[in-house]
Order: sequence, then C-alpha cells, then structure tokens
Amino acid sequence: MDFPVLSDFQNFLDIRIIPFTSRGSRLSVVVEGKGICLRLTDRLRSQDIASRIGQNLPALIEEINFLDGEGNILEYSIQTYPHCLIFETKIGKFYLTFEDGENILIAPPAQPCGLGGRINLNEMITDRRGGIAVAQGEDRSRLVYSTNRKILNHHVEKMPGNGWKFKLIVAGGNGGGILLHISTRLGLARYVNDPRVVLNRAAQIWQDWFSRVPKIALPDHPYKIAWWLLRSGLVSTRFYLSREVLVSSKKHSTTIWQWDACFYAMAYRHIDRKLAQDQLRIFFDHQAPSGMIPDGIYESGVIIKREQSSEADWSRPPLLAWTIWKLFERDGDVEFLNEIYDGLSRWLKWWLDLYDHGLSLTYSTNHSLFAEDMDDPVILEEMPGNISPEMSVFLYLQLDYMAKISHAVGEYEDSKDWSHQAQRILSQVQSDEEAGKGGLFWIQQQGRPVCVPTPLSLIGLLCGDCEADATQKMVAHLSDEDGVWKNFPLPTILIENDDVENQRLWQSPEWLSVFYLLLEGLDRSNLSEIANHLCRQLLDRLNNRFGNEQKGSHAPIYGWAAALYIELAVRAAQVDAIKAI
Repeated sequence: MDFPVLSDFQNFLDIRIIPFTSRGSRLSVVVEGKGICLRLTDRLRSQDIASRIGQNLPALIEEINFLDGEGNILEYSIQTYPHCLIFETKIGKFYLTFEDGENILIAPPAQPCGLGGRINLNEMITDRRGGIAVAQGEDRSRLVYSTNRKILNHHVEKMPGNGWKFKLIVAGGNGGGILLHISTRLGLARYVNDPRVVLNRAAQIWQDWFSRVPKIALPDHPYKIAWWLLRSGLVSTRFYLSREVLVSSKKHSTTIWQWDACFYAMAYRHIDRKLAQDQLRIFFDHQAPSGMIPDGIYESGVIIKREQSSEADWSRPPLLAWTIWKLFERDGDVEFLNEIYDGLSRWLKWWLDLYDHGLSLTYSTNHSLFAEDMDDPVILEEMPGNISPEMSVFLYLQLDYMAKISHAVGEYEDSKDWSHQAQRILSQVQSDEEAGKGGLFWIQQQGRPVCVPTPLSLIGLLCGDCEADATQKMVAHLSDEDGVWKNFPLPTILIENDDVENQRLWQSPEWLSVFYLLLEGLDRSNLSEIANHLCRQLLDRLNNRFGNEQKGSHAPIYGWAAALYIELAVRAAQVDAIKAI
C-alpha cells in the first residue's frame, strides 16, 4: 500500500523522540529502551503537577515484537508517515495506523505472522478472537486485542508482579488485521475493519489537513513536524476538558495551560477558526464567579492555586485579549468577540482589582507569582521571595486590546473606559522605566532589583512607545553585540552562565514565547525591521534543532514550541513575499 498523496512526508518523524499518535487520542507509540511501546497518556488526579511531569509510568504494552509464522521475532526497519508506521520485515510489511482515538489497527503481511509483547495490566483472559486485559484501581483501563484472521497459536504467560507476556500467531491472507482497543468505557470495540479502507481514509484526512497549511519557502521539515504536532496533539473532550484542545505534550504533560493556549490559538487561526477559538473558550467554560480564569485545566480539574505559603490565586500574565484580537484580525469574526466579551470583561476587572490592591506587584513566593512562562528561571532558584514588575506591561497590553474589542462590538463607552484604564497603567509603567536601570526591567527581591538580564528585562517594548528613551535603550541592548545579548537571538540567561545548555526542561539558549512577544513589542514600537531580523536569526537556529531532544532543543514535542515555530515561519515567509513584489 503506497500513499502518493503523502510521499513528501515519508520518514519525516523520528518516533524515538516524538511519539506517534493521532488527533483525539490519548494513546501513543514510541521506540524506547525496551523496543516499541504503546503508552496511554496518564491523566492527572491532583494539582501536584511537579511530581508527575516526567514520571516514568509503565507502558500499556512494551517490548512489542512482530513475529513470523513460527513465532520467531522479526527484525524490522521503520518508515513513518503522518498517518501510519510501516515496519518492513523479511516476510513483508506490518502497517500500524490509528482508526480513531481508542483503536489502533495493524495490517499484517500476507504470510502467517503475529504479534507479541508484554501487557502491564493486572487481569487477562483470552477468547477465540484475542484477549482482554484489565487494570485494577481508579481508572479501570481495558486493553483488547482482536483479529479476524484465523488464530494459529495464542500463548499468554503471567509475569512476576503485574503483567502478562503474549504471543498471537495468525494465518496468512490478503486481508484482515489485528485491532488494539484501549478504553475506560464499558463498551468494547472488536470489529476489525478492512485495513486498506482505514489506511486510505487516514491518509486522506492528513492530506486535507496539510492542504490548508500556509505555504512557505523555508526549510519545511520542522514546519511539517510542527503542523503534525498541532493536529496529532489534540485530545477529545472528557471530564473537565470541555473542548477539543491541544495538550502540552502527550509524552510529558497533558494539562492545557492558559498561557500556552494563546499560542496554540495563534497558530490554528491560519487553518481552522473553530479550533483556534476553542483553545480559548475552554478557559471561559471554567471561569470563577470572581472573574478569575484558571491557569491550567486537566481532565480531572482546574489549576487555580499552587502549593505555597498561602492560598493565593495563581494565574499567568494575561494574554487572552491580545490573542482574541489577533484572531479577529485574521477572520473578522465579530460574533466570537460578542460571545467572549462578558467573560473577558470580568476577567480583566479581576486583574485590575488585584493591581489596584497591590497584590500583583507585592506578593512573594518561592518563584515570582507572575514569573512569566519561564518555569525554571535560573536567577530565582535560590531566592525565597521575589516580584515581577513586568506584570504592569502585560496588563496594559490587555487593556489596550480590550478597548479595541469593545469598539468592534459597538460598546463605545466601554471602549473609552478601557482606554482610560490602559493609560493609567501605562503611566505607572513609564514611571517605573524612568526609575529603572538602562531601560531594562528587573525582577525584584525584598524591594531590591536583581540586575541579571533575561528576555523579560526587555518586555517594556510591548508598550509600543517608539519615541521613549527607555525604548531606545532596550533596542540598543538588542543590537549591541558587545552588550547584554552577546549571542543572538536572546538567551534566557547570560551566555557566560554554565547552565545555558542545561538539559532541564525550560533552560535553553532561547525562550520562544517571550521572544515572540518581544517581536510583537518591536512591531508596536514601529521597529518591524529589527523584529524581522531577529525572527530570521531565531528561525535559522531552530531549523537545526526542531524535532530532536538534544541540548537546547526548545522542547520540540511540546505544542507551544510547535505553535511558536509556525508563527515565526509564517512571519518570515510573509516578509519574503512582500520583498519579492
């Protein structure tokens, strides 16, 4: 079975690094130390996020092997396509594809052959079409494997602890397959569809997706991976996940974070209006009566507090109004603005209340309450309490865009009020800049600035005042090769710092979300040429890294990394198109 419509995508994916999965599914196939594994994305049962991220939970099936008719393990090479994996052996090809979110179909070769592996579930029974394994405990997950070929040999062996080894050998034939079904629901899927129909349908669905992607004249390998991640990383609705959303990573963290969702929406706006809007709608689905919107949402709940010395509400710097306006600029959908308007108003009033009571600028934690998207800022790790003064900049940005949104929906008096509030915050920002050092923003500890530059030190560019002395100083820091940023593009920490290539999750030479916002700040300051230059430099670096998990790889399997790469690539392509006219 060849797939000419996707021939340009052959072997674009390395499943040793990026798990093979599909839209809506919580299942993924990956090559690990013990061979091919089938994993079920673990859903969080509490807000204790830190202890669960990266936790090495056992795979549903590990040590998956393809067998010949005698039960011998076959060596194979792997070909990857967006919709399927092809395992080529000496007796023929095994095709693996997702039929839907709960079903994986394997099309074996025409020769007698089989499948084996270790199932890490408690109970196991077999029948004339395969086997059923069941977990004990909270989730009650069930794994069923079924075949519509004649079974020649079926052996199951209990392993020490919780687990079963199995071998399933089936007769040869030109049709039929092996269906893997994983679900927590009562109904079980055991109907094995024609693999040719399933494979061709999956290929066409992916072709339709890629046909909508903006065309670029840049290296397209990482661009293809990024768009693949934006579709395959979606999960279906369940429990608190009230919309189809892109989770952070089906490998690491299945929470959808408010900050990340803004960047997901930005990328989706190029090809799917509803998907873009749903990444934001889900947060308004869980808005509190106070107006607060949760920082994160996972299947079993919402994240509104963090483990700290007091039960203060937690939220990232506000970006929703900015994002919503960006979507509107793309599609002109006034109805979405009207739909979201009341919730957005309540949310911004919640922020203003915090600001006016001084909470947003005076609350102390082990990390800054508004520590931006830099979850592991190097300069804060040994500091027990700190303040992030850039909060005022983000609040000003949101109020400025809320004034535009109000005007677009015909709420002209509201628009004046929001503009007034924006100017009030801007005056405070400008006052802080005048009292600052060299035009840079500094995180503060116990009332004193911590004068270690990070990208957040330049966040004042978002105020868009191109004539201000502080803006000129910030731009000078960007362009002076002997100044703060000795190695373009912007590092999250000084290049001299030994941790610049640290393999911890967030510490790497660049921090994409903050960098992208600085491009926005340069645009707002009428400095788009500098922004375009920095965009191109970052892309050049990312093109050599995206799609691998080596040092400084910018977490390539995360949805936010893919979305921001797309935004940078589309921007660069648009600039090139304008220059070519």
